[in-house]
Amino acid sequence: MFIKELWRYPVKSMAGEQLNASEVGKLGVAGDRKVLVLGPNGRVITSRTHPKLLGLKGTLGADGEARISGYGWNTPEALALVRAAAGPAAEIHFYEGPGRFDVLPLLFAFCIYSQPLVLHFYYRRSCRCLGRISPVLHAALTTAMYAGFAF
Repeated sequence: MFIKELWRYPVKSMAGEQLNASEVGKLGVAGDRKVLVLGPNGRVITSRTHPKLLGLKGTLGADGEARISGYGWNTPEALALVRAAAGPAAEIHFYEGPGRFDVLPLLFAFCIYSQPLVLHFYYRRSCRCLGRISPVLHAALTTAMYAGFAF
C-alpha cells in the first residue's frame, strides 16, 4: 500500500503537522483535534468563520501535549495568539470526546486512480486526501458519508 502523506491536527482549525507514522484508533489519528477554541457562547470556533486560525500551527510536543505555534496550549502566550486570531473572548479547551469532530465517523476509503492503491481518510467533514482520488469517486464517497452509509 502507498500512503502519500499523513497529517495530524492537534488543535482543531489550525495548521497541522505531517507525520511519518501514527497509531490510528476508533477516533482516528492519535492526538488529533484534542484542543478546541471556544467562543463566549461555548460553541467551537473554526477557521470557517475565523480564517486567521489557519495561521497558527498545532503540534504535539515531545511530552505529548498540544502546542500552539510553539507554546503549550494552556499558556498565556498561546491564548494571546488564539485571541488575536479568533477574538478577545476566545478560550482554549482540551477535550478527548467524539464531539471534537464535525459530523461523521472516520472512513477509510481505498481506491485506484492513475497510481498504486492509495489510502484516503475522510474525517467527518474534512477530507484529508493522502494520495489521488478521482473527482467522481470523491463526490460519491462524500455523498455516501452525508447520507450516513457505513463502509
